[in-house]
Order: sequence, then C-alpha cells, then structure tokens
Amino acid sequence: MIINTPINGIIGALSGMAESPDQTALFEKILVSALITAGNADQIIPLDKSRALADKLELGE
Repeated sequence: MIINTPINGIIGALSGMAESPDQTALFEKILVSALITAGNADQIIPLDKSRALADKLELGE
C-alpha cells in the first residue's frame, strides 16, 4: 500500500504528524475498547512506542 503512495503524500503526512501537538494524555480518557495495531517491521513507529500507547488505554490491547 505505501509503495504506491506518492512521495509528496508521505512527506506531507509525516510533516503533519511531526508538527501536531502530543495527544498522548488523551489516551487515558478513552473508555471504549481500542486496538493499537503495530508490527516489528514498522519503520515509522517503533513497537515499544505502540505498546506504551496501548498501556495508556483503559480497555486497550
């Protein structure tokens, strides 16, 4: 999927993520079941960061 994404689209998405404020504190307020999808081959978000986000979710996995 990402292989077919134009480079300008990838740059724009990453720039947007880098410039947006940290919303991690909001994860503790999510009170519905949620799933963080991650993988060992993810080159953008390390697996330990995804696990840390899931730990902040009350009903997360």
